[in-house]
Amino acid sequence: MIPKRILDILMSTVGETPQLPPTIVFNEGWLLRLSLDCLSRLSLADHPLSFAPKATWFSEALLPTAFRPRTRADKLSESYTHADGAIGHIKVAKAGSAYLGLDKEAIQFIITEAKMFSALSTGVKNAPFFNQAARSVACMAQVLCRDERPVDQFASLGFYVIAPEVVITAGVFNPQMTREHVQATIAERVRGYDGTLDEWYNAWFIPLIHRIDLRYISWEDIVTLIESKGDPAASELKNFYQNCLKYNRPRKKT
Repeated sequence: MIPKRILDILMSTVGETPQLPPTIVFNEGWLLRLSLDCLSRLSLADHPLSFAPKATWFSEALLPTAFRPRTRADKLSESYTHADGAIGHIKVAKAGSAYLGLDKEAIQFIITEAKMFSALSTGVKNAPFFNQAARSVACMAQVLCRDERPVDQFASLGFYVIAPEVVITAGVFNPQMTREHVQATIAERVRGYDGTLDEWYNAWFIPLIHRIDLRYISWEDIVTLIESKGDPAASELKNFYQNCLKYNRPRKKT
Protein backbone atom coordinates (compact mmCIF):
# COMPACT_ATOMS: atom_id res chain seq x y z
CA MET A 1 0.00 0.00 0.00
CA ILE A 2 1.23 3.50 -0.84
CA PRO A 3 1.27 5.64 2.32
CA LYS A 4 -1.17 8.57 2.30
CA ARG A 5 1.68 10.77 3.49
CA ILE A 6 3.30 10.46 0.05
CA LEU A 7 0.22 12.07 -1.50
CA ASP A 8 0.29 14.80 1.17
CA ILE A 9 3.92 15.59 0.37
CA LEU A 10 3.20 15.73 -3.36
CA MET A 11 0.23 18.02 -2.72
CA SER A 12 2.53 20.41 -0.89
CA THR A 13 4.12 21.40 -4.23
CA VAL A 14 1.12 23.67 -4.90
CA GLY A 15 0.79 24.92 -1.31
CA GLU A 16 2.31 27.81 0.59
CA THR A 17 4.96 25.62 2.24
CA PRO A 18 6.15 23.20 -0.47
CA GLN A 19 8.34 20.29 0.53
CA LEU A 20 9.34 19.45 -3.04
CA PRO A 21 9.94 21.50 -6.19
CA PRO A 22 6.76 21.58 -8.34
CA THR A 23 8.56 19.96 -11.27
CA ILE A 24 8.58 16.68 -9.33
CA VAL A 25 4.85 16.52 -10.12
CA PHE A 26 4.34 18.91 -13.03
CA ASN A 27 6.57 17.39 -15.68
CA GLU A 28 6.34 15.71 -19.06
CA GLY A 29 6.43 12.23 -17.54
CA TRP A 30 3.27 12.66 -15.51
CA LEU A 31 1.66 14.69 -18.28
CA LEU A 32 2.21 11.77 -20.64
CA ARG A 33 0.82 9.22 -18.18
CA LEU A 34 -2.31 11.29 -17.60
CA SER A 35 -2.73 11.76 -21.36
CA LEU A 36 -2.32 8.07 -22.17
CA ASP A 37 -4.75 7.17 -19.39
CA CYS A 38 -7.36 9.46 -20.99
CA LEU A 39 -6.64 8.37 -24.56
CA SER A 40 -6.86 4.68 -23.68
CA ARG A 41 -10.52 5.17 -22.73
CA LEU A 42 -11.51 7.04 -25.88
CA SER A 43 -12.77 5.72 -29.17
CA LEU A 44 -10.68 7.55 -31.76
CA ALA A 45 -10.44 7.33 -35.51
CA ASP A 46 -7.48 8.26 -37.70
CA HIS A 47 -5.32 9.60 -34.87
CA PRO A 48 -1.75 8.36 -34.32
CA LEU A 49 -2.44 7.77 -30.63
CA SER A 50 -5.60 5.73 -31.19
CA PHE A 51 -5.52 2.57 -29.10
CA ALA A 52 -6.21 -0.63 -30.98
CA PRO A 53 -8.70 -3.06 -29.41
CA LYS A 54 -7.18 -4.69 -26.30
CA ALA A 55 -4.13 -2.42 -26.48
CA THR A 56 -2.70 -0.98 -23.30
CA TRP A 57 0.06 1.42 -22.25
CA PHE A 58 3.08 1.43 -19.97
CA SER A 59 5.47 4.16 -18.84
CA GLU A 60 9.24 3.76 -18.35
CA ALA A 61 9.52 0.31 -19.90
CA LEU A 62 12.99 -0.92 -20.80
CA LEU A 63 13.69 -1.51 -24.49
CA PRO A 64 16.45 -3.93 -25.56
CA THR A 65 19.29 -2.91 -27.85
CA ALA A 66 20.99 -4.67 -30.74
CA PHE A 67 24.21 -2.93 -29.65
CA ARG A 68 24.70 -4.89 -26.45
CA PRO A 69 28.21 -5.61 -25.11
CA ARG A 70 30.15 -8.29 -26.97
CA THR A 71 32.86 -8.28 -24.32
CA ARG A 72 33.15 -6.70 -20.90
CA ALA A 73 35.33 -3.93 -22.34
CA ASP A 74 33.23 -3.31 -25.46
CA LYS A 75 33.57 0.42 -26.23
CA LEU A 76 30.67 0.48 -28.72
CA SER A 77 27.96 -1.00 -26.53
CA GLU A 78 24.99 0.63 -24.84
CA SER A 79 22.45 -0.32 -22.18
CA TYR A 80 18.68 -0.67 -22.34
CA THR A 81 16.63 2.41 -23.28
CA HIS A 82 13.84 3.78 -21.10
CA ALA A 83 10.69 4.47 -23.11
CA ASP A 84 8.66 7.39 -21.78
CA GLY A 85 5.53 5.68 -23.07
CA ALA A 86 4.67 2.46 -24.89
CA ILE A 87 1.29 1.75 -26.49
CA GLY A 88 -0.01 -1.41 -28.05
CA HIS A 89 -0.23 -5.12 -27.47
CA ILE A 90 2.69 -5.15 -25.09
CA LYS A 91 3.76 -7.14 -22.08
CA VAL A 92 6.10 -5.99 -19.34
CA ALA A 93 7.95 -8.16 -16.85
CA LYS A 94 6.17 -8.00 -13.52
CA ALA A 95 9.21 -8.84 -11.40
CA GLY A 96 12.44 -6.88 -11.38
CA SER A 97 13.06 -4.39 -14.17
CA ALA A 98 10.28 -3.48 -16.60
CA TYR A 99 11.49 -5.19 -19.76
CA LEU A 100 9.10 -4.71 -22.68
CA GLY A 101 7.96 -7.44 -25.02
CA LEU A 102 5.13 -8.01 -27.49
CA ASP A 103 2.11 -10.27 -27.29
CA LYS A 104 2.14 -13.15 -29.74
CA GLU A 105 -0.79 -11.63 -31.66
CA ALA A 106 0.34 -8.01 -31.38
CA ILE A 107 -0.71 -5.66 -34.19
CA GLN A 108 0.13 -2.33 -32.53
CA PHE A 109 3.49 -1.12 -31.20
CA ILE A 110 4.12 2.57 -30.52
CA ILE A 111 6.81 4.34 -28.52
CA THR A 112 6.38 7.94 -27.37
CA GLU A 113 8.98 10.43 -26.17
CA ALA A 114 7.63 13.19 -23.95
CA LYS A 115 9.23 16.65 -23.90
CA MET A 116 8.56 20.09 -22.55
CA PHE A 117 11.33 22.51 -23.54
CA SER A 118 14.34 20.24 -23.92
CA ALA A 119 15.68 18.80 -27.17
CA LEU A 120 16.20 15.13 -27.94
CA SER A 121 19.44 13.81 -26.49
CA THR A 122 22.31 13.90 -28.95
CA GLY A 123 23.92 10.53 -28.30
CA VAL A 124 25.05 7.81 -25.91
CA LYS A 125 28.36 7.46 -24.10
CA ASN A 126 29.97 5.14 -26.64
CA ALA A 127 28.36 6.69 -29.73
CA PRO A 128 27.95 10.49 -29.42
CA PHE A 129 26.16 10.73 -32.79
CA PHE A 130 23.52 8.13 -31.87
CA ASN A 131 20.68 10.49 -31.01
CA GLN A 132 17.52 9.72 -29.07
CA ALA A 133 15.20 9.30 -32.05
CA ALA A 134 17.50 6.88 -33.88
CA ARG A 135 18.18 4.95 -30.69
CA SER A 136 14.47 4.52 -29.94
CA VAL A 137 13.67 3.28 -33.44
CA ALA A 138 16.64 0.89 -33.32
CA CYS A 139 15.36 -0.49 -30.02
CA MET A 140 11.92 -0.99 -31.56
CA ALA A 141 13.57 -3.01 -34.34
CA GLN A 142 15.31 -5.11 -31.69
CA VAL A 143 12.00 -5.77 -29.90
CA LEU A 144 10.54 -7.03 -33.19
CA CYS A 145 13.64 -9.14 -33.81
CA ARG A 146 13.77 -10.65 -30.34
CA ASP A 147 10.05 -11.55 -30.40
CA GLU A 148 10.22 -12.62 -34.07
CA ARG A 149 7.41 -10.32 -35.18
CA PRO A 150 7.89 -8.99 -38.77
CA VAL A 151 6.49 -5.55 -39.52
CA ASP A 152 3.93 -6.90 -41.99
CA GLN A 153 2.06 -8.41 -39.03
CA PHE A 154 1.36 -4.94 -37.60
CA ALA A 155 -1.39 -2.46 -38.39
CA SER A 156 0.23 0.34 -36.37
CA LEU A 157 3.93 1.09 -35.78
CA GLY A 158 5.01 4.53 -34.62
CA PHE A 159 7.57 6.65 -32.82
CA TYR A 160 6.18 10.00 -31.70
CA VAL A 161 7.75 12.97 -29.95
CA ILE A 162 5.16 14.87 -27.91
CA ALA A 163 6.01 18.47 -27.01
CA PRO A 164 4.53 21.96 -26.75
CA GLU A 165 3.48 23.42 -30.08
CA VAL A 166 5.90 26.34 -29.68
CA VAL A 167 8.83 23.92 -29.37
CA ILE A 168 7.78 21.90 -32.40
CA THR A 169 7.30 24.94 -34.64
CA ALA A 170 10.71 26.26 -33.55
CA GLY A 171 12.28 23.19 -35.19
CA VAL A 172 13.95 21.99 -32.01
CA PHE A 173 13.77 18.34 -33.12
CA ASN A 174 14.98 18.82 -36.70
CA PRO A 175 16.48 16.94 -38.44
CA GLN A 176 16.57 14.04 -35.98
CA MET A 177 12.96 13.03 -36.64
CA THR A 178 13.24 12.58 -40.40
CA ARG A 179 13.19 9.07 -41.83
CA GLU A 180 16.39 9.77 -43.79
CA HIS A 181 18.27 11.00 -40.73
CA VAL A 182 17.20 8.05 -38.57
CA GLN A 183 18.28 5.56 -41.24
CA ALA A 184 21.63 7.25 -41.87
CA THR A 185 22.37 7.42 -38.13
CA ILE A 186 21.59 3.77 -37.51
CA ALA A 187 23.57 2.75 -40.61
CA GLU A 188 26.60 4.56 -39.19
CA ARG A 189 26.12 2.80 -35.85
CA VAL A 190 25.94 -0.61 -37.56
CA ARG A 191 29.11 0.04 -39.58
CA GLY A 192 31.09 0.09 -36.35
CA TYR A 193 30.34 -3.60 -35.87
CA ASP A 194 32.25 -4.77 -38.97
CA GLY A 195 29.39 -6.68 -40.56
CA THR A 196 28.15 -8.58 -37.51
CA LEU A 197 24.91 -6.57 -37.40
CA ASP A 198 24.29 -6.36 -41.15
CA GLU A 199 21.74 -9.19 -41.05
CA TRP A 200 19.81 -7.49 -38.22
CA TYR A 201 19.94 -4.18 -40.08
CA ASN A 202 18.58 -5.60 -43.33
CA ALA A 203 16.07 -8.06 -41.85
CA TRP A 204 14.60 -5.96 -39.04
CA PHE A 205 15.58 -2.31 -39.14
CA ILE A 206 15.10 -1.62 -42.87
CA PRO A 207 11.55 -3.05 -42.97
CA LEU A 208 10.70 -1.01 -39.85
CA ILE A 209 12.04 2.31 -41.12
CA HIS A 210 9.99 1.89 -44.30
CA ARG A 211 6.79 1.25 -42.32
CA ILE A 212 7.07 3.23 -39.09
CA ASP A 213 5.17 6.47 -38.62
CA LEU A 214 7.53 9.22 -37.39
CA ARG A 215 5.99 12.51 -36.33
CA TYR A 216 5.60 15.21 -33.72
CA ILE A 217 2.39 15.61 -31.74
CA SER A 218 1.71 18.70 -29.66
CA TRP A 219 0.37 18.57 -26.12
CA GLU A 220 -2.15 21.16 -27.26
CA ASP A 221 -3.45 18.74 -29.90
CA ILE A 222 -3.88 16.02 -27.28
CA VAL A 223 -5.65 18.29 -24.80
CA THR A 224 -7.98 19.61 -27.50
CA LEU A 225 -8.73 16.08 -28.72
CA ILE A 226 -9.64 14.86 -25.22
CA GLU A 227 -11.77 17.95 -24.64
CA SER A 228 -13.63 17.35 -27.90
CA LYS A 229 -14.61 13.88 -26.69
CA GLY A 230 -16.14 15.24 -23.53
CA ASP A 231 -13.89 13.21 -21.27
CA PRO A 232 -14.48 14.24 -17.64
CA ALA A 233 -10.72 14.35 -17.03
CA ALA A 234 -10.13 16.90 -19.82
CA SER A 235 -10.34 19.94 -17.55
CA GLU A 236 -7.89 18.48 -15.04
CA LEU A 237 -5.50 17.52 -17.84
CA LYS A 238 -5.65 21.03 -19.31
CA ASN A 239 -4.91 22.61 -15.93
CA PHE A 240 -2.09 20.15 -15.33
CA TYR A 241 -0.55 21.06 -18.68
CA GLN A 242 -0.73 24.77 -17.87
CA ASN A 243 1.18 24.10 -14.66
CA CYS A 244 3.76 22.06 -16.59
CA LEU A 245 4.27 25.05 -18.88
CA LYS A 246 4.49 27.39 -15.91
CA TYR A 247 7.07 25.43 -13.93
CA ASN A 248 9.18 24.03 -16.80
CA ARG A 249 9.50 27.06 -19.07
CA PRO A 250 13.15 28.12 -19.33
CA ARG A 251 13.91 31.12 -17.19
CA LYS A 252 15.75 34.09 -18.58
CA LYS A 253 19.27 34.44 -17.22
CA THR A 254 19.71 37.40 -14.91
